[in-house]
Amino acid sequence: MIKKLITIIFISIFMCFMPKPVFSVQDGGSGNANTENFSGIVNVASTLTATGTLHGKIEIIADDNSLSAAQCYGSLNKLNGAETTTLPAAVAGMSILLYSDDATVKTIDPNGTDNIWLNGVDLTDGVSINSPGAVGDYIVLVAFADNNWYSVGQSGVWVVTP
Repeated sequence: MIKKLITIIFISIFMCFMPKPVFSVQDGGSGNANTENFSGIVNVASTLTATGTLHGKIEIIADDNSLSAAQCYGSLNKLNGAETTTLPAAVAGMSILLYSDDATVKTIDPNGTDNIWLNGVDLTDGVSINSPGAVGDYIVLVAFADNNWYSVGQSGVWVVTP
């Protein structure tokens, strides 16, 4: 039951992020429909009505140990090997899933002025966390506020780095 709940939370979080939505836009009253790709924020002055289905895309990052800010908006970092992954400074709205592809311990290292809230406990600024060291370990970190990463889903027992 807990794994199902974590999966639902994970899917819900990542469904909120659509890095490149595609819209069909009516061309100034001429009736010509054009498909446009937008990246970044789409501002709407009045009402935006969507028909059909909007799909989000999760960026899959292949074993990057030093993540940029741009990589921490609704992405998955697939880690392999005993390694340390460094997070950028947390900005409200960022989210990342860190997934272990093998049975080695992964260390997640926040920016020196950032803290991780692990299982509801606010860790000291710059304190790293370790995975349990099993295949399939993962942790979902979301920045609800600047300088704060919150663990909102995980497998296994993640701990403060000794």
